[in-house]
Amino acid sequence: MIVIPVSQFLLGKYRKKVERAFQSDDWAAVLQYEPLMMRAVDVACKDPDRYMPSLLREVSVTLHLYQKLVDTCQNEVNLTALEIE
Repeated sequence: MIVIPVSQFLLGKYRKKVERAFQSDDWAAVLQYEPLMMRAVDVACKDPDRYMPSLLREVSVTLHLYQKLVDTCQNEVNLTALEIE
């Protein structure tokens, strides 16, 4: 049986909170949970009891979420720039 460390569990928990906030367009919640998610990434990666296959999957999903966040923000910046012109 594989036991996932609490640090990895918390990473998944905060990533899901950011993802749900992003999907519901709740940017205040994204701003609230994103620092917690980033801290959880750091703690999980440094955890001596980390389970690497699970951690790598979770970090990959987290990076994909960041890519969606960045793409959305970039699109908003571009739209705003067009409106200003």
